[in-house]
Amino acid sequence: MQNSLTQLCNLLSALSLFAGLSACAPLRLQSPEPLLFDVDLDTEIRSPPLQSRTGSSAGDLQQKRRARMGEVQALKNDRVIGETRNGYLQIVTEPKEAGYLSYVHRIVEAENRARYLLYASESKKLGESLSGVETLYGKRWRDDAFPGELVQKSDGSWREKEEPGEGSSR
Repeated sequence: MQNSLTQLCNLLSALSLFAGLSACAPLRLQSPEPLLFDVDLDTEIRSPPLQSRTGSSAGDLQQKRRARMGEVQALKNDRVIGETRNGYLQIVTEPKEAGYLSYVHRIVEAENRARYLLYASESKKLGESLSGVETLYGKRWRDDAFPGELVQKSDGSWREKEEPGEGSSR
């Protein structure tokens, strides 16, 4: 009985303490000057292994890029797509026919995915930032564009390539 009475007293004491604390007004801290904190933070960003959605190897991706090359070139020749300043393809003139537009989107997405994997691999191999490798390849693709193909200028506008680039690999 004594043990039960002690437990009941402890319980009532805890409840009264809790009730007393919950009735307290919130405490607000203010400072006339902003509080400054010196934070030294290191971040490490990890990404999944570089592979295509289907798990294709780098060699498979290159083969698929080669197989798609004729379709990409035909779309460039028709002035439907162009080379961006950051190394990817972009639809510049959207086709009106839904089926053709879907086809163009599929080709551009597949090629840009393959290019992203290429750039990420090169970035890792060279110890360069991804954006640096994208910019490097973007210049290369634009320099290698044939006359008449659409290329993006550094200000984001589009123009037709007039002359082959210096040091063109084609």
